Amino acid sequence: MRLHPNAASPNAARLSSPLPACLGVALILRLCTALVFPNYAAPDEVFQYLEQAHRLVFGQGYVPWEFQVGLRSWLIPLLLAAPMALAHGFAPWIGLTLIRVLLSAPPPCPLCGAR
Repeated sequence: MRLHPNAASPNAARLSSPLPACLGVALILRLCTALVFPNYAAPDEVFQYLEQAHRLVFGQGYVPWEFQVGLRSWLIPLLLAAPMALAHGFAPWIGLTLIRVLLSAPPPCPLCGAR
C-alpha cells in the first residue's frame, strides 16, 4: 500500500504536537516561580525532608520515628542532601537555590509513556 506523498507521517505529527512546547513553557514558569518568589514551607515538610537532609550532611539532628521504623523513605532526604553537600564549601544560599530548583522540576514519569 502506497501513501500519498502529501500525507503526514506519524513522526511528523509527533514533532508538530504542542505538548513539548507546553511542557517547556510550564517548566520555565515553575523554575522562575521557584527562584523569584518565596515558597510556602509546611513545618512537616521542612522537618521530614530538609531537616533529615541537613542531618545527613552535617551529622546533627533528630531522626523521627517514621524514618526509624521505615514508614518514610530516605530517597527525598538523600536527593536533597546532595545539593547541600555540594554547596557546603561555597555559600548556603547556593544549596538552598539548588534545592528549590530540584523541587520545582516536574517528575519525568508522565513523559516516559508518551508516544
